[in-house]
Amino acid sequence: MFPRRQLLVLLGIVAVAVLAAVGVFTAWVAGALTPLPPLVASLPADGSTADLEFRHRVEMAFPEGATSPNHLVRQLEGQGFAVSDNSAVLQVSYGLACARTWVVLWKLDGEGTPRSIEGRQFIICP
Repeated sequence: MFPRRQLLVLLGIVAVAVLAAVGVFTAWVAGALTPLPPLVASLPADGSTADLEFRHRVEMAFPEGATSPNHLVRQLEGQGFAVSDNSAVLQVSYGLACARTWVVLWKLDGEGTPRSIEGRQFIICP
């Protein structure tokens, strides 16, 4: 039989472990239920196919020479991308340790118009 003090410590440890597991599960479910923005929603699961599809979506959404820098930044920020200088990044975790990262890169010409706008997707699973 456990002494009372050891029993209370053991129960405390079990309670903390259960709460941690519930927290991790809740965060996982919340992430899984959060809808992805249109630019990345419903991309194929296959990494190389998804990368090609994402590149195509970026080309269609931001035609070179016809996209203002303000429009580009507003659209990407509106979809949850973190924008800095000439790039934007969106990362979503899934599973226990995996992440999908989408990157949009561009260059500005002499008049400040975005050129060479391209998208890339990376899947990281250790």
